Amino acid sequence: MNTENNDNIKKKATIRNKKYKSPNEHILKNIHISSQENTLIVTLDNFFKNKEFMDVMLPIVSGYSVISLRALDWFVTNYSKSKKISYALRSTNTCFNVHYNYKAQLKAFNKKFFDPFCRGNRIPFFYDEENCIITTIGQLNFFKWAISNDIIHYVSENLKTIEKDMPKSNKKDSNKTKTAKTVKIKKKSSNTSKLASQVTYHKKVPETIPQKKKPKVKILVTFE
Repeated sequence: MNTENNDNIKKKATIRNKKYKSPNEHILKNIHISSQENTLIVTLDNFFKNKEFMDVMLPIVSGYSVISLRALDWFVTNYSKSKKISYALRSTNTCFNVHYNYKAQLKAFNKKFFDPFCRGNRIPFFYDEENCIITTIGQLNFFKWAISNDIIHYVSENLKTIEKDMPKSNKKDSNKTKTAKTVKIKKKSSNTSKLASQVTYHKKVPETIPQKKKPKVKILVTFE
């Protein structure tokens, strides 16, 4: 596709998206989801508009943070329970019991909508006008909770101790590199013209969490 055609596609995509407050709102209009899922995505969209929060999540789910999803899951499900982990939240200075609160969240949302792993129906989630991550509502909701309640901060500060507590099988899995995949999203519309935009996500790496060398990732999103 030549440069002129690319420019025309971008112009059409921009015009179409003007009536939406965010790219995620555009996505919501064209996928079949329940009212609960819709409400959750709106809340998550507002939360992750804070770039610092997405900068914390992206390295972990993409596999180039020293914190693996396995270690994070082990901490909230097993380590925090056996060690009875509680601490004062930095934002409010109130006492936070990790496992108790985790179980309460799991009961409120169930595993489908509260899961550190990217399991189930995946969606493109835009964290700015051009860049998106392929994830699930459950994964986004888990990280919203984990970031808001200093889970990521605690795991980062105590990672070696947590990993020593993990079974060998989990440690092995935690070292696997995860990469994003190229995806296409089809949009049902009476308009037969195809709108395509190629996006690459970029991020600042939080200084408090060491990072592995990351691969360059490109995601192709197509609306039909």
